[in-house]
Amino acid sequence: MTYRFHLSEQIDENTLVRAMNKCRKMYGGRGAYFGLLAFELTKVILTGAGSFVLAFVILRAFGALPNTQGLYAPIMGSLFAAAVLLLAPRFSQRLQVRQMLSSPLYSGGTDFTLSPESLDMRSPNVVWNVSWKAIERVVNDRNGIFFYAGAFVYVLPKKLLNSEEAKELLESVESWRSMESAD
Repeated sequence: MTYRFHLSEQIDENTLVRAMNKCRKMYGGRGAYFGLLAFELTKVILTGAGSFVLAFVILRAFGALPNTQGLYAPIMGSLFAAAVLLLAPRFSQRLQVRQMLSSPLYSGGTDFTLSPESLDMRSPNVVWNVSWKAIERVVNDRNGIFFYAGAFVYVLPKKLLNSEEAKELLESVESWRSMESAD
C-alpha cells in the first residue's frame, strides 16, 4: 500500500521546532561527550562571570553602595546568567528554523509519498527520498509524524490526515521498517 499526501503551503515553523526538539542528541563517542561537556561547562562559567560583572557595572552606574553591590550583584548576576543560558538556545533555534524555512528548498507545497520502499518528499526545488533502513526513529506527535534519519528530521503534518489514517500509516511504516531491518 502506498500513501500520498499534499501540503499546499510551507511547513509550520512551530511544528518543525517541535520535531527538532524531540530529536535525540547523538554523541560521537566518549571523547565527543567529554568535549561537549567541557564546552558547556566553559559556556556556563563565562556566562556567569560576565553576568556578575554586568550586575556590578549596573549597580555602580545607579550609585549603589559597595556593600549593596556585594550583596545584590551575585544575585542579579545569577539571574542574568540563568536567563541567558535558558533563553539563548531557544532564540537561536527559532532563528535557525526561520532561516531554513526562508530557503528555496522549503518554498511551495510538498508532496509526500510513503511506500514499502521509502519516504519520498518532493517540493518545487528539491526531492528527498529516504529508505526505511535509514529511518532510525518515528515519533507520533500531536502536530505531525516525525521521521528521524541521523541529524535530519522529516515531518508529515497531522493536518493532512485524520486519526484513523495516522494510525494505519504508522502501522504500515513500522511494518516496512521491520522488513528493512530483517534484510
